[in-house]
Amino acid sequence: MMTAERWQQIRNTFELALQYDPEDRERIILMVCGEDSAMLAEVHKLVDANAHTDDFLETPAAEAANKPIIGTRLGAYRILEEIGRGGMGAVYLAVRADDEYRQQVAIKVVQFAADGELLNRFRQERQILANLDHPYIAKLLDGGTTEDGRPYIVMEFVKGSTIDEYCKRESLSLNESIELFRKVCSAVHHAHRNGIVHRDLKPGNILVTADQAPKMLDFGIAKILKPEILPFAPVMTRTGMRPMTVDYASPEQVRAEPVTATSDVYTLGVVFYELLTGKSPYGARGKDQVDVVQRICEITPVAPSKVKTVIVGDSAAATLGGRKTEALRRKLKGDLDAIVLKALEKSPANRYQSAELLSEDLARYLTGLPVVAREKNLFYRFSKAVSRRSIVMSAVAILLALATAVVLEEIWRREDAQKLGSASQVVSGILTTGSVTKEVLASTTSYVDKLRISAKSDPMRLREVATLYSQLGDRQFFLDPDASLASYRHALDAWMALPDSAAVAPIQLKIGDILWNRGEANNAIAAYSDVLRTLPGEANERLGHLYVQSGDRDKALSHYRVALAMYEKEKRDEDAARMRLGIGSLARNDELLRAGLQVYAALAEQSDVSASTLDTYAGALTTSDPKTAVIISRRANVLADWHNPLYLRTLATALQANGDPRGAAEYRDRALAIVNSAPGKSGLRDKLTDLIGGKN
Repeated sequence: MMTAERWQQIRNTFELALQYDPEDRERIILMVCGEDSAMLAEVHKLVDANAHTDDFLETPAAEAANKPIIGTRLGAYRILEEIGRGGMGAVYLAVRADDEYRQQVAIKVVQFAADGELLNRFRQERQILANLDHPYIAKLLDGGTTEDGRPYIVMEFVKGSTIDEYCKRESLSLNESIELFRKVCSAVHHAHRNGIVHRDLKPGNILVTADQAPKMLDFGIAKILKPEILPFAPVMTRTGMRPMTVDYASPEQVRAEPVTATSDVYTLGVVFYELLTGKSPYGARGKDQVDVVQRICEITPVAPSKVKTVIVGDSAAATLGGRKTEALRRKLKGDLDAIVLKALEKSPANRYQSAELLSEDLARYLTGLPVVAREKNLFYRFSKAVSRRSIVMSAVAILLALATAVVLEEIWRREDAQKLGSASQVVSGILTTGSVTKEVLASTTSYVDKLRISAKSDPMRLREVATLYSQLGDRQFFLDPDASLASYRHALDAWMALPDSAAVAPIQLKIGDILWNRGEANNAIAAYSDVLRTLPGEANERLGHLYVQSGDRDKALSHYRVALAMYEKEKRDEDAARMRLGIGSLARNDELLRAGLQVYAALAEQSDVSASTLDTYAGALTTSDPKTAVIISRRANVLADWHNPLYLRTLATALQANGDPRGAAEYRDRALAIVNSAPGKSGLRDKLTDLIGGKN
């Protein structure tokens, strides 16, 4: 039996195929269907049937309309001229003609009054606009029906340029372009919170007015995520109507897979890439569209800083390859490259989970804070801290040099509890930069606790509270496990109160980690099991680790194999390699071990390799190549500022295997000192003391 979801996938593939010439059509069908022969057969049936059916849409719109419309009145407005045309109808410039006041508007009129599905889609767009109220989305003003029965909507007339043209013409600086783009992100996030996915974001649908205000247009092919917002059933994409603009489509759109809010995030990434470089990430324009689709699905775009021509800012100088171009490349390299490429991830799960999170990462870039898109090792965070010349960095320096508690209390006393953004940036800077003492953590915890209380009357601060508690939990992880657990639970409460809960599962995993390190194995198993559906790879991997520690080899292997399958499915190469190492070690499978080590050897050569990656690699080498394991482990501990007792344990184990028991004892003792200095429960002591007497 064919399900509704299956039928929609077949239909979407068919509609996509119709956008191409017959000689290219078969290639695109084969690419989307892959090895699904049943789907391939159904799509071919639809294509064959379509070839023998007359399409009424071939009739020119002017002939289909019952009467001319230029110069006539629609309600209080007189039609002046046609200014655009799309799949559903034409858009006209009009002016109020009732002498009440002067106002130019845009009026969109449906083409064919007799087409029921087209009318329903038009009604859907009208309802969508009625539900959206945002300064950067064109407003719905009025609506009605023409004398010959065609519905129309009256919208705010936006006089402006497309966002890419505006940035070039006004020679916006890099930061100005980013701020403009963040406004667009806020409009997209507003639509998503109201249950709307645009599905056709592109420069042509984002106009910028003279006062630098973007306006998002054209919700004609938007998807309804919340059917309850419509007084009628939402409509499906009609055969013959273009369901997307391929140049800006996400991989799941061109594959005819389900579309969610992260599809718009991907498209925002394409638009932002073009703003930074002046080029499409896939060289789409003027080239074979079938090849473009293949590249969208399979090829990782070149980082913006490596594109030969960049045009942000002074475009004349930039395109001539002058010194300004090289300066711009340096600004793009690193953070902005990472932000753009995260938005353009092939897998929706690996992108920013909302337009707001994309915007927030850009805000971190602008303020000199570490960005989420990059690996947050200590060297990276320290370089960001040193390079910042803002008041935030000055405040961080003062806070660390003087009495943190006194300064934060003074900030709290002098500022309204609802206006503590600058102080919160200070706290975030403390928690993400350099070494932090227990005393500083205690002071910052007190501040965040107060912020949590104030957020009860100001829900807009919940995301800030959740982020700060998450950062606190990370920094308290070894210094104070009990406090870390409390912070993670506060973070979890705040995230769960927000409309998007993408961060809930990762926090639940961290809670499980703390419980495990406290020696509460049963509670840790329960915590990990809660997220088996949402994060199956990570949850199964942790359960595997836990059963390794408890000596249940069979259960550990079972969970590791599930984790490996999930990571391979999601094409997460490093995570899959880590599972091959675990399975290979437990099952004594040399082939899997070699495959995993090969991946990690390549990762270890990268300049931005993380401490976690190096520690895993060192642990895997301990038996076969202890000398190299020692070298790799020392690199991991340098990145972790010698503060992670588990990384110190790996180094001790490698030194023991390399014939250096004295060095092993030294680093074992350093690891134990960190754990023993922490108040409360800690099962880590047992995990670390197994090195006594040369045991691994």
